[in-house]
Amino acid sequence: MNNHIASIHNHPKNAFGPPSGKNFTIFSRSFEDYELVVGRDGLWILKAKGVFKNLISEVREASEVFYIMVVVHCESSHGDGGEIDKCNDRLYGDMLLKYINDKNINDIKLIRREYKNDK
Repeated sequence: MNNHIASIHNHPKNAFGPPSGKNFTIFSRSFEDYELVVGRDGLWILKAKGVFKNLISEVREASEVFYIMVVVHCESSHGDGGEIDKCNDRLYGDMLLKYINDKNINDIKLIRREYKNDK
């Protein structure tokens, strides 16, 4: 039988939508294939089966650096709280997507699916 195990992690409205460094603990769970991160503007799917511990630290460190860079950039370029949040989510998410998917190690994948806005 070919089962896939996933966990769902909800990021509330006042938190980053993309996966944070803490979400990458999935890499150390040998029984888990996917983590779904539900954010304000979309769903993030992290596929991470069979990743080694040294890569866990590397991705966490990169995500922390990206977070600091994004917060500094978005706060200096946007005055409105809502616009800062959108800037943070977009820029940080784009950086994570590029970093993780370009590495192409152990078949790690990060996918972003934005919610449809009918307004």
